[in-house]
Amino acid sequence: MTIPELEETIYYIRMKLEEDERAGVTRMIKVKNMRND
Repeated sequence: MTIPELEETIYYIRMKLEEDERAGVTRMIKVKNMRND
């Protein structure tokens, strides 16, 4: 595996993690809003 490939993989994983984190935060906000209703 070359370094550019490795960097690309790290970038992809980081993007995936951020995406999952945002989805989790959104889910928590939705749950909070449901409880308040």
